[in-house]
Amino acid sequence: MRILYQQIYQAEQKCSKSKRKGSQCQRFGAGLIDNLFEIQQVLQSKTYVPKPMRVFIADNGSKPREIYAPHYFDRVIHHLLVPKLEKIISHKFIHDSTANQKNKGTHFAVARLQKMMRRYEYDESPKIHRSGIPLWVPAISAKHKNDDIYNQFNSKQEIQNKPKKRHPQGDTTTEKIKKVVWAKHAQPNTIASDNSIVGLHCVQRQPTVINHIDKTEPDNSTYYLQLDIHNFFYSIDKNILIQILVNHIKIAIKQKKITRDTGKDYYWLCQQILKRNNKGQITHNIELPFIKQLHNIDSYKGLPIGNLTSQFFGNVYLNELDQFVKHQLKVKHYVRYVDDFVLLSDSPQQLEKWQSKIQQFLDEKLSLRLKEVVKPKDITHGVDFLGYIIRPHYNLVRRRILGNMYQRLSQWYKENSQKVKNGVTIHLSQAPSDKIDSVFASYIGHFKQAKSQKIIMQKFKQFKWLSLLFYQHGNEFKSKRHTKKANKLTQQWNYFRFHYQPFVSLMQVGCYFVVLKHSIASLFGSMHSHAEHGNERRSTPSMRGGATRHQTTGLPFCHAKRPEGLGAGAERQSPQNIFKQSKLKPKWCECHQANLPKVLKNLQSNSISYVVVTQQGYVNNKLRKRKVSQIYISNNFKYKESI
Repeated sequence: MRILYQQIYQAEQKCSKSKRKGSQCQRFGAGLIDNLFEIQQVLQSKTYVPKPMRVFIADNGSKPREIYAPHYFDRVIHHLLVPKLEKIISHKFIHDSTANQKNKGTHFAVARLQKMMRRYEYDESPKIHRSGIPLWVPAISAKHKNDDIYNQFNSKQEIQNKPKKRHPQGDTTTEKIKKVVWAKHAQPNTIASDNSIVGLHCVQRQPTVINHIDKTEPDNSTYYLQLDIHNFFYSIDKNILIQILVNHIKIAIKQKKITRDTGKDYYWLCQQILKRNNKGQITHNIELPFIKQLHNIDSYKGLPIGNLTSQFFGNVYLNELDQFVKHQLKVKHYVRYVDDFVLLSDSPQQLEKWQSKIQQFLDEKLSLRLKEVVKPKDITHGVDFLGYIIRPHYNLVRRRILGNMYQRLSQWYKENSQKVKNGVTIHLSQAPSDKIDSVFASYIGHFKQAKSQKIIMQKFKQFKWLSLLFYQHGNEFKSKRHTKKANKLTQQWNYFRFHYQPFVSLMQVGCYFVVLKHSIASLFGSMHSHAEHGNERRSTPSMRGGATRHQTTGLPFCHAKRPEGLGAGAERQSPQNIFKQSKLKPKWCECHQANLPKVLKNLQSNSISYVVVTQQGYVNNKLRKRKVSQIYISNNFKYKESI
């Protein structure tokens, strides 16, 4: 198999985009050149054998699944093969196959289905002219356009009441002319025989004679049929899949998209990947149903969930179903996402016929079967698809999704909060912070596609601590715990003071924690200077020169000056010297990090809520990154009603 080194390197770069923190990716990157040459060698000599996969359970709250994570060496080869196969196969996929493709996904599938529901509704509706008159009403001659009867049909009130896009609801024009009886032989420029609309000048449109107009409106009900394939990935027949891939490769060779030797190389590599010589290293003790475990499936069946090749091969496999539904059954409105698909029609009997034919096709051609017999339902009930209840003009979030969100947020809070004296402390180290960010962002992204503003507000009321971690900026939710656009120390300080205004903010600068003096003084009492209370000053070895203890609480704070226009490099100096450079000179307090536990203990004993901001890494070569690492919420703290 001829393969260029540059192609392997590009595949590795794609593979490492979201895996750079993984141990396998880092080990592979440490010997990158040697590993890439090894891949080139095993592919060219056709000695490639997939390595063992790691098996774990992904539990999303309702359906635990067995995930097979391939070795990083194999992932690079998957990213090398799949784009090559996509060039000769993916253009044959139908537009409404929405899974695992570029610029497609769950939100695309939901939008397509909703658009079809609206389009189907309009296609089956009576045709109405933009003026508000149904198209079966005879034309009006020019000399009668100013008559009262014509103005009655085109009144402003009539046009305002008519919905947009020819929607049938609200149209009352048919009621106004439902008593019209045409002349037996209507001729051009003749008067209608009905005395109730004298003056209506008719123009013959059809040679047929209309004696009566049926005033009953047609049944515009639309039905849907939602089907699902039973145990799809573990039911795929590899022999059938190989034959489908061979057919696509032969067509590509015939069309001169690839050479015959290249086609043979693709065929060999697909066979090597589909071989399941090793079941994988199982690292979980969770009991799953028998049919949900790959090692219980026959060797000629089943694809491991979690591989890039499995996702692509699944699309190739079910493309046969897509072509059958669109070109043989002639289904106009059809959407598929992996093994879930929905069909629309105005006839429930037609949907039942399609269901029986689809079941027969799956059984005979693809060796698959549907989960269960499902009856067609009206779209007014909503389609339960991909986590939404989809209706023609809006979406709702499924209750199961809300239940999963409640469980995950409750579990995170339970793991990272601690009850202390007079309140609760939330610990925000790196791993818990990243986890809550990803969980919250995933649910907010899901909610944005539905009518969910009330749901989001309810969750913020239910989990009040969320308002301390996130804030709303327009239609987006952003994290409060760190600054993204701060080039100076003072900008960082002002950011945390703004977002945590009712709290006492302690921000780390070097080996000291700084805090505004008036915030402490207003809570503990007045802070006395050395000259006024020289007898009350008590120096300790851990305190810097000029430091004092608070008169009532004994907190080890000292006085300093707040900087104005403090540059990024200035924080490397001693905080006491930095604060003397200020022009406005508002007073600050600072304490050594060794005394921080004593300070926090005193704040907790006095039921004072606080935020601890620590420095982590660098924004640039001078300014340090700062994030909230701890939040103490006293029992008497009152949350804001707005986010």
